[in-house]
Amino acid sequence: MVPFYFAPVDATDEQVHELQATELLLVMTLRYFAQQCRDAASISPGWRDGFHAAGIDDCGVPAFDGLFRIIAAAALHPLNVRCRRCRFLGKDERLFLQLVSFLQYRQIGEAGQILTGWLPPAAAQMAMLPALGLARALVRSRMIVPRRQTEETISTRTASALGDHGLALVH
Repeated sequence: MVPFYFAPVDATDEQVHELQATELLLVMTLRYFAQQCRDAASISPGWRDGFHAAGIDDCGVPAFDGLFRIIAAAALHPLNVRCRRCRFLGKDERLFLQLVSFLQYRQIGEAGQILTGWLPPAAAQMAMLPALGLARALVRSRMIVPRRQTEETISTRTASALGDHGLALVH
């Protein structure tokens, strides 16, 4: 199974050029990583290059790699990661940005909800450590992902606040 797919119908209305620098770096790194997963013989630049150019410390690369290797091995469904030239943001790309933002702002429960949407519970627990490592490496490099919420996250948080997990799944 290919862990990443490209589906035009799963794009958000948000355009890549609207992203801040840290968000753009993360999205493009994810797109290059996904491209290499789809086509190992790809001649594109390595996904690590952007991290090195941005001065992200040595912990950032293995953390990103570990997180997405777990996702690639155990994903409940393929993640919607756009091709590198697509000007629209995929839904899972937006969730990835939210995951990093939640972890940078110490919202571990919300970050865990994103991971459990992608992975079985045991794999989500395993993925939390490299996700935290990535978020911390970005903070050490003064690269902060701004807080933003999608309707899906707002609905999930509202239902969670009401204590009804079934309601969270309906939204």
